[in-house]
Amino acid sequence: MMDTDSRLVSLNLVYDYPVRWSRYVVLRDFVQNFYDSIGWQNWSTAFDYAVGDGFLTLTAQNVGFSYEWLVHIGASTKREDGDAYAGYFGEGFKMAALCAVRDYGWSVHIASRDWEIEVTHTDLQIEERVLKSLAYSLSERTEPARADTVLRLSSFHDHEVFESVRLGFFYPENPLFGEEIWRSENGAVYKRSRHVKPSLFPVTSHLEGSGMFFTGYQVRGSIPVPLVFCLHDHRDSDRDRRDYFRVDLIPLIAGLVMRLPAPSAARVLGELRCFWRSRRGRYSFESWWIVIENLVRRVAACSHTTKLWTEGHPYLLTVSKIQRREIVAANRRRQALAWLRTQDLPYRLVQDSFKSLGYPSLEDACRRAGGFTAHRLPRGEEIPRLKFLQHCVAVLFPELEERIPADVSVFDDNANPLWGLAVINRALRPYDKVRGFPVRYVLSEISLNAGLLHNGDFAEIFATYLHEVAHMFGRDESTTFSRALTYMIEAAIRERETFAGLQDEWLLLTVRD
Repeated sequence: MMDTDSRLVSLNLVYDYPVRWSRYVVLRDFVQNFYDSIGWQNWSTAFDYAVGDGFLTLTAQNVGFSYEWLVHIGASTKREDGDAYAGYFGEGFKMAALCAVRDYGWSVHIASRDWEIEVTHTDLQIEERVLKSLAYSLSERTEPARADTVLRLSSFHDHEVFESVRLGFFYPENPLFGEEIWRSENGAVYKRSRHVKPSLFPVTSHLEGSGMFFTGYQVRGSIPVPLVFCLHDHRDSDRDRRDYFRVDLIPLIAGLVMRLPAPSAARVLGELRCFWRSRRGRYSFESWWIVIENLVRRVAACSHTTKLWTEGHPYLLTVSKIQRREIVAANRRRQALAWLRTQDLPYRLVQDSFKSLGYPSLEDACRRAGGFTAHRLPRGEEIPRLKFLQHCVAVLFPELEERIPADVSVFDDNANPLWGLAVINRALRPYDKVRGFPVRYVLSEISLNAGLLHNGDFAEIFATYLHEVAHMFGRDESTTFSRALTYMIEAAIRERETFAGLQDEWLLLTVRD
């Protein structure tokens, strides 16, 4: 017959201590104590649970420890190897027990080795005041010692919360993890399985999706691609924080992928194809640019992996950011994009870090294919027709006559969807205004497609020429350009008799030609 000794242990933790943990955080800390005791390597075989009929039972098989670790604030069984566990501070069990009993009405019972504890309360007197304090009802026995540690919660009905907590810890057999891409002592990357993510998992704003991000062996955020990134050796100082922001998560992923060997980096890079061309740019703290750049670096470090990658992705073209002041480069980009739209091959534009894998730029590919327009001087009937277009603008908009280039060139490319081009240079500030619109650019050259000039009707040709003239007010995407061009077209329509006369003159001119 075994001997038992029962006594009440006050924790000197006032019952109304101002801590308010959610059910998720309370359960996470209970499970975390088991996780830290067992270790992730043995988690799938040594941890067991049962839930139902108002009870939740957690079991750590062949794991035991002294109850004193649950008594002293700041005590922790993890001190010897703090980086190898999910836990942070030794007071976790005490705070979780307080919130469980006080806020959620759960009964908490835990047993290990030769002891068992029921979480309760007792009176604590300070001067003339009597306060309620958290306490343990401790029972000890001489034999036999238990092999397992068991935690039992009664009056428990939060099954969905527990499922979210249970799957929120790192272990390779986690059903949320799919195929392993890479794993080391300090991190891992997996594909996501088809297992549905629990509804209470942390969500990173603007990165919602099926993917997940783990740090310190716990899930801390989401990503919009079916991958699981795990960074074990990162800790943050806020134990109550569940969700990572995008500004936190992306730099951590960027650092993690630099650890990947080239073949693994290539697989991850393929999964992140939606970020190959980041719109936010290289230096935005919320941009995936640096993640993609680091992955490309890892792939480029191995010639064999690079060869396999380029063979599997043959139609990538790099694009670099063009500053607004780079007028010539912007004009070339506009032409190159127009050429790209005519191609049958499945080209894809990617950020310029892909150059290290041997990919050409969009402009280089366009040049090699002869996609850039070759400008030439007008000849034959083209000369009077271009002069007449200048005359039409002078008649309808006399205030623009001095701002139109004296010479207009042409280009021979019937396959090019561009009908006209304007070469512009930024005007000096303060800007002059024409009919209320600021003149932002000086037109140094206008060029028209020879095919349009020969075969188009007058309205189409004049509208194209007017479009290029309007670029003195702004670029294609600018609001000022759109408003100015709309105004000019409306003005030409209002002068319908004048416009009709100019159209008749055009017909006579082309007949004579």
